[in-house]
Formats: sequence, structure tokens, C-alpha cells
Amino acid sequence: MGSTQYTGLLVNAAVSFIVFISSWFLAIKVIKKKAYGKARIPALAFSVVWLDIGLIYLSVAIRTIAAYFGLEQMDKMFFYADNFFGAMLAGTIIFFTTYFLFKNKKVADSLAIIWVIAGFIWFYFDVKIGAQRVGVSYWLSEWKPGSEMLMIAFGAMFYVPGLIALILLLLTSKKASSRTSKYKIVMTALSLFIGATLMMIDLAGTKNPIAGLFVRVLIAFVTILGHLAYFPTKKIEEWLERG
Repeated sequence: MGSTQYTGLLVNAAVSFIVFISSWFLAIKVIKKKAYGKARIPALAFSVVWLDIGLIYLSVAIRTIAAYFGLEQMDKMFFYADNFFGAMLAGTIIFFTTYFLFKNKKVADSLAIIWVIAGFIWFYFDVKIGAQRVGVSYWLSEWKPGSEMLMIAFGAMFYVPGLIALILLLLTSKKASSRTSKYKIVMTALSLFIGATLMMIDLAGTKNPIAGLFVRVLIAFVTILGHLAYFPTKKIEEWLERG
């Protein structure tokens, strides 16, 4: 392949790589500056979520470049890679949410392990059944799991923890003692829920290739929400201090 007919694939790969860089930048910054004292475990858990998201979109970037050069098997292999990291993401979100709410690592570990095991089972059948080629357009190289049931199961794995994170964290924010605490909880919940929802849309595919590219651009912007949750701007800090 590798012609101007498919140069949009390189744009898509660049966007995916930006998601990878921004996700890892956020995760590493949180680890270095916020992962200490009582905040250590939730900060590390939040960072692991974004490290995982980064690995998903690094895989997407690599497979999109492979598609540009007509390397279909490599494209397919990294589709499985981004599916694997996607399947593991639910467990990281569950751990972060439950630990943030209950401050009990055993409970968080137990629930996260259940989701991780479910993710491994899903990935096993994903590979065993085999991915289906949707097609290659100017903007996107699209695959999908070979079974509708796998798609439904993947949706449940994403939406359930994402929705739980959103609802419970927002409910917790109402009990927060300060505007700063409430702000951090709300921004964290929104970044996790919106990120998980957009990635589910990305996996399911879109009828319009431009819409698919736009979804990935939005995911890059969601990292900004995650960044603002831990590192608000000076104006936001001033507003929080007035609360």
C-alpha cells in the first residue's frame, strides 16, 4: 500500500501516538508528584489506568502504520494487542474506584482480580474465534471481534466499571468536605467514564471513518481532564480556594 491514497492512515497513527504520549506523560507525572503518603495507592492506581490506555493506543498506532504499508498480519496482531490491554483496563478502573471509595486494598484487589480474570477469558475467546476484517479506508484500518457476543461482553466490561466509577464517585463528591476534594473526585470520574466510553465506541467501530478519527482525537483531550484532576491551573486553584 503506502501511497497517497491512504495517507490519512498516517494522520490516524499520529493521533493515536499522541494519545499514547499524553497518557504516559500524565501517568508518570502523577507517580512522580502525587504518589506519596495516603494518596500513594489511589495515585498509582489512577496512573496504571492511563498507562494501560497509552498501551492501547500505542498498539493502535503501530497497527495503523502496518495497515498503511499493507502488512495485514501485523495489523491483526496489534489489533489483538490493543484488545488485550483494553480487556485489562476494566480491572484497573475497578481497583481505582473501589479503593478510592472504601480505602480497603483487599476489597479493591478482590474485585479487580474478578474483572482481570473475566478479561483474560474474553481475550482467550477473542483470539480463538478470530478477528474479522472490516476494511481499510483512507483514515482507518478496522477490525472487530469475530462474535457479536464478544462485542456485547466487551461493552459490559467497559460500561459497567465506567458507570460504577462515575455514579459512585459523583455520589461521594457530594459528601466531600471541601470544594477542592469535590473538584478532584468529579474530574477523575469524568475522565475515567468518558475515556472508557470513547474507547468502547472506538472498538465497536463507526460507519463514518472521520467519526472514528474524531473519537481518537477526543480521547487525547480526555487526558487533559485527567491532568486537570491532579494538576489544576492557577485560575482553577484560585476558584477552589474561594470555596
